[in-house]
Amino acid sequence: LCDSNVEVQASSCASLAVLVSSSENTRNMVFEQGGLSTATATLMVTESETMAENVLQLISALVCTDSKKALQIPNEMVLGILQGMQRFPNLTKTACIAIRNSMLMTIPGFQSVNTAGLVET
Repeated sequence: LCDSNVEVQASSCASLAVLVSSSENTRNMVFEQGGLSTATATLMVTESETMAENVLQLISALVCTDSKKALQIPNEMVLGILQGMQRFPNLTKTACIAIRNSMLMTIPGFQSVNTAGLVET
């Protein structure tokens, strides 16, 4: 995600989201290496709607896991998602999906939140 060309960054992010979605081992590796923090930081500074959309999809993929253990997410992640949603209103649905997925998989206590109606799937 560190190339100076935003189109390359967006493509790399989209590719990484696909890899993370298709392999639990890859998801774990990216998650354990700080992938959520990097994605959050990118989301907070990008001026590209395409990049923001791909980052939101990556965040959703990183927080969705086959394991039943709860995840610890960066404190600033939800704030970053909300800021991205404000800058790019077209991404509201994608942002809400990322928040919903995060709420279902994280600690403490988000697992008891009723997300019915938050996002149409």
